[in-house]
Amino acid sequence: MVGYRQAGGGNISKPSTGTVTFAEDVDSKTMRTTHEGTQFYPGRLFVIIRSPKAFGDSKLLVYLRLHGTEMWAVCGEQIVDPKWTFVAMPDELDDAGSYDIKVTTSKGDLVAESTVTIVSR
Repeated sequence: MVGYRQAGGGNISKPSTGTVTFAEDVDSKTMRTTHEGTQFYPGRLFVIIRSPKAFGDSKLLVYLRLHGTEMWAVCGEQIVDPKWTFVAMPDELDDAGSYDIKVTTSKGDLVAESTVTIVSR
């Protein structure tokens, strides 16, 4: 895990579910991402999880399935501070395809979800 951001205050209306994207790199001091998006070539990337509210649990579970299929597989878990709203996890993504990713707490609460694509070279 690279880093975090703590939940902020404010009265701005936010969506209830966060997002999952990829990034080529993450600066561990500023948490700025390099070339963030949802479509990449295979290789070493960072999985970026953003939530509009604090995670509220100290364990996140990352699930993955090939887009359009029914079966989800746990592809990772991460211990975090329950007050965080941002996590960047390095991963090696080698198989081309379009994938649905969802992140839940250990209690089953949905934190973030997205569809991401690994493109063959």
